[in-house]
Amino acid sequence: KQLKNITWFSKGFILNEYKQVTHLSIFNVKLKGAFPEEIFMLKHLEYLDIRENGIAKVPGEIGGLSELTYLDIRYNSLSSLSEEFSNLKKLQKLYLGYNEFSVVPDNLDGLTSLGLIDLTENVIEKGVEKLFMLKNLTNIYLNNNRIKHFPFDKIIPGKVEELNISENLIKDIPEGFKEKLKVLIA
Repeated sequence: KQLKNITWFSKGFILNEYKQVTHLSIFNVKLKGAFPEEIFMLKHLEYLDIRENGIAKVPGEIGGLSELTYLDIRYNSLSSLSEEFSNLKKLQKLYLGYNEFSVVPDNLDGLTSLGLIDLTENVIEKGVEKLFMLKNLTNIYLNNNRIKHFPFDKIIPGKVEELNISENLIKDIPEGFKEKLKVLIA
């Protein structure tokens, strides 16, 4: 049967009016660390939830998913991203929490539409300043990492709306900094 206007799903997919897969949810399906190559054939994919699958590497072919706006790869075993990741120009929300990143990935600079990044519960110690080069980034979640030094001076007032840096090793927040943000969780 034809699928129409599905707004909620847990595991499965959504088709558009042309019967092309636009949403794919395959979380916790025991992929055993392998990123399914078939995903890269879904050229109209906008939403991908592939969390909790033990994935250790995202292949470079991810850069070919040019329509992707939402990517959730939390609860895996990632410590880096491929160079081609920066080709995801339409990506707006990126969830990388609960992985093994020790540094903020280098290849986020091409993500010109990115508004939200979640790097919660990794082992990040450095590279946070790279995030402030992303012009549309408004929501940053870095809680439960190992950050000692945070580049408070890089935050432009009115740009970042929500910042969560709780449960890190940051000792001092500059006076008056809280007024620069709508929400600060420290």
